[in-house]
Amino acid sequence: MSQGIECVLKVAVGTLAALVLVGLARGRPAFLAAHRRRVLQALAVLGGLAFLNFGGLHTDGTPLHLWDQYHYFVGSKFFPELGYDGLYVATIQARREQLPELPPPARLRDLRTNALVSLAAAADHTREVRARFSDARWREFSADAARFYLRDDIFLDNGLKATPSHIQILRLFSRWLPFRTRSMYLLALLDFVLLALSAYVIHRAFGLEALAGVALTFGIGFCSRYYWVGGAFLRQDWLAALILAAASLRSGRNKLAGAAVAYASVVRIFPAIFAGPLLLHWLMRGNHREAARFLGMFAAVAAALFLAGWIPQPAAWPQSIAGLITHSRTVFPNSVGLRVPFITSFANLRGGLVNPDTLYDYVAISRDYAATLLSRLWLVVPATIAFVWLALRAAIRAEDAAAAFVLGIALIFALTAPTCYYGTYFALMPLVRPVRTAAVFLGASVLTYAVAIAVLAMSSAGWMQLNGAAVFGPASLLLGLALIDWMLHFPVRAKA
Repeated sequence: MSQGIECVLKVAVGTLAALVLVGLARGRPAFLAAHRRRVLQALAVLGGLAFLNFGGLHTDGTPLHLWDQYHYFVGSKFFPELGYDGLYVATIQARREQLPELPPPARLRDLRTNALVSLAAAADHTREVRARFSDARWREFSADAARFYLRDDIFLDNGLKATPSHIQILRLFSRWLPFRTRSMYLLALLDFVLLALSAYVIHRAFGLEALAGVALTFGIGFCSRYYWVGGAFLRQDWLAALILAAASLRSGRNKLAGAAVAYASVVRIFPAIFAGPLLLHWLMRGNHREAARFLGMFAAVAAALFLAGWIPQPAAWPQSIAGLITHSRTVFPNSVGLRVPFITSFANLRGGLVNPDTLYDYVAISRDYAATLLSRLWLVVPATIAFVWLALRAAIRAEDAAAAFVLGIALIFALTAPTCYYGTYFALMPLVRPVRTAAVFLGASVLTYAVAIAVLAMSSAGWMQLNGAAVFGPASLLLGLALIDWMLHFPVRAKA
């Protein structure tokens, strides 16, 4: 399914689902009220089908994400030799040996410095990485790395960014398997199993309304499209852990919640922010025992996972942290966050900074974002403070711990600007006031898809250069408005 067709379809489906949700909220027409349970069940199924693009899956019609699995499968399996810097140079060398008829790429990203360099400039680094392999391991790596055709632009990406702990978890699966189609199907299945279990947990802890709202938000949301990481390898484990944490808090299992948040935080770092509004909620209500139980288990599990990534390779964590800091300082064209609409210049919005011949070379775009941020700090800082204040105010007044926990969504949006596919955390919003929240979010999503359609049309007409900022600037604005509405209508605990 092409991206254009997907956008048109999601506009139609999202509009219909939003109208049905509005009808459910108002109790009109009578048919919806009379068959409320069946309608909610149908909406939950609709959300799941929408995520799969109604069978269309990726733009080439396949269920697998070869690009992503190459990074996470091959990168984790051979991490002892590749580290964080060797994936691209080693793969190119393996292709030279296994597929000499295939022209090598003209350039690649040097994962030591994050700069784009010529292949000749990477010669010494290539020899150094090759020397890390025994002959037997090199033969195994070459058989995997040269198995599939990889487009040259894959070597311009940003490498494997998983934390050392997450890599050890990935290696529980990847180290035993060859990089083959059958293996990719098996590993892609893990995320589907986790999503299915998450659906069960939501239904059990929060009910059918929440399940329908989350399914629609996840299935139709622009940031959670199958296009981004569908059919990849353990890319939704952190989201499943956050859902488990919210469900555990709803049932009073605070230690289990702490363990789940610790897992999500160690493998993806930013989910640790979810603990902030939760702890504030407990402390302001004098629930110190609950906070201590949560924090104690969080610390124990986080420490265990940290050691699991540190013991095999002590140098991995400093390298990972340095790489994540460098990566986080770059606002990419497909980033989402409160600051993104403020720091998107008109030149960036119309694609004037995009050079089709330098894919993934974001130097000019990054500089423009940084310069615009400095010139608009007078807007960004007050907006961030106001947004954080709304979130913390709602957390203090929230009706229960699970609701306070979910407000981490607003803090992440205000304080970070991750690439869009981490925006799947928005799927947790309908755990609070499911019907209304999902309806508003779908409205924002429909407008985002409409923007994407307009950008595709203008690009085809030659009126602008196709670029991510033209979509994710407006998308971030719409998500921000949806979050403001959500926080202003947040359920408050009744006074005794």
